[in-house]
Amino acid sequence: MPRKKPRNPLKRKKVEYDADPNTLINPKKKRKGKKNGGDSFDPDDEIGGKTPKEFQRLLSMAQNPGRNKKKDTPAEPQRGRTKNIQKTKSAESKNTKSESGPLKIMPGEKMAEFARRVDEAMPLPRARTGSPSRSDKKKAKKREKAAKAEAQAKKGDSDDDEDEEEDEATRVLSKREPSPDPWAHLEVKKTKPKFGEVADRPPELNLPSKLLPNVPKSAGSMARREMLEEERKRFIEGYRKLMEQKQMRE
Repeated sequence: MPRKKPRNPLKRKKVEYDADPNTLINPKKKRKGKKNGGDSFDPDDEIGGKTPKEFQRLLSMAQNPGRNKKKDTPAEPQRGRTKNIQKTKSAESKNTKSESGPLKIMPGEKMAEFARRVDEAMPLPRARTGSPSRSDKKKAKKREKAAKAEAQAKKGDSDDDEDEEEDEATRVLSKREPSPDPWAHLEVKKTKPKFGEVADRPPELNLPSKLLPNVPKSAGSMARREMLEEERKRFIEGYRKLMEQKQMRE
């Protein structure tokens, strides 16, 4: 975390008025020598002085061109997975050379690798088990369609000319007759009256009869309305009989 408090001016070193400017500068730390206890390192004492190291390296390469060539050194032993892979590869190469000999597990070889070698040495036909998948069925259908299309194309090449002639003849002979107007019956019904025509009687309107027209819907349910309608008819019939009897007495 950064320091946010200002430094205490009382703790600073007191500087005289006519002091040397080098007294305020902190001297650079010199590099320690080797473990043997040699003198401190000075870049001016080294050969070349303060020249850059890259430039010195280029000069040394120019002076001794054959010095920096890599010598033929033996390869370092590999470790881990690469070592095991090389072992298995060497074992496989030995087995390929000696195919006639019996198969044996090699030292350091895994059981899965040995089983794979056995399968490669003795390939056996494996029967497919289970029903065919959807993709297999689709492929089979496509093959059947392609075979049928090829067969029809071969047969159709010879019969194309004859079929074209027959089609042209049928086109000339068979001309389509005009179809009847589906809206003709509407024109017959909606006939306009002629000029000066007089109507003898009002038009007859065949409207659907209303259910229980004399009983309002506010009376209640449909069953209640039917009961009220029957009671109304019975009352009207009784009234008419009374009136007929009265007229007969007079």
